[in-house]
Amino acid sequence: MAKEISPKNQKTSVCCRETPVVSRLSWLRAVGLFLFAVVLTAAACKTTNPYHPAAIRQTEEGIALMEQGRYGSAEQRFQNAIGIDPAYALAYDRLGLIMLRRGLLSTAEKYFRKAVKRDANLTIAWTHLGSALRAQKLYKEASLAFQRAIDTQPDAMTPRLLLAQTYRTIGQYQLGRVQCLRMIADHPQKAPPHFEMGLIYLAEEQDEQALLSFQRALKRDAGHTEALRMSARVLQARKRFSQSLQHIDLLLQRIPNDPEALRMRGELIQALRTGATPASPVP
Repeated sequence: MAKEISPKNQKTSVCCRETPVVSRLSWLRAVGLFLFAVVLTAAACKTTNPYHPAAIRQTEEGIALMEQGRYGSAEQRFQNAIGIDPAYALAYDRLGLIMLRRGLLSTAEKYFRKAVKRDANLTIAWTHLGSALRAQKLYKEASLAFQRAIDTQPDAMTPRLLLAQTYRTIGQYQLGRVQCLRMIADHPQKAPPHFEMGLIYLAEEQDEQALLSFQRALKRDAGHTEALRMSARVLQARKRFSQSLQHIDLLLQRIPNDPEALRMRGELIQALRTGATPASPVP
């Protein structure tokens, strides 16, 4: 007589028969999750740095060669990088920088434009483009390029400083002052914004305000040679010879053979001895 299977045994038997199916489903699910993770990881890596590793390596080698002054070899590395990955914007930017340093301004401009075309958020390329345009006295176009650089990185000091200098060059002093005030707010311990503000005041013939700005620059960087020079000029023009001489001596400690400083020192010593006024106009 056949043994009757109890309900409990029946349930256990069914479960035993279903176990291989469940195991297969679990395995497939695990494999699917693993493949999904691999795809996500690859996508994340591509988002982080979408350029060809060999192009990046060639560009890094080129930058190192530039720092050594080996521009010919550096140029070849950047050309190699572009050949490997024509979309790599930084390689175009560095080629443009080589041309800019060689004085080939229009060629430099072309490379910088290629760089920003490939990466519109590359702050340094917009900054370099502005510099190339300004060197060609294309001040309106330069100011637009500097502004684009600022748009990509609002707290970057270099493009904002160059924009302020450009505004000063074309006589847009108020616009230049606005840029200086923003830099001072963003970088309160940096000397260059105060120095540029001083140059703007000087261009407006506000000598005392200029001197205050130069002194603020020196407070933040006692070795700022141009702030020492400009302070000495203003003080000399205002017949404050002793103070001017102090600034000249500090300048000569840093640049011992500076021709202007040596000339001014002689004039100031003579003025202090005789009471005569040296003729050295403030620019």
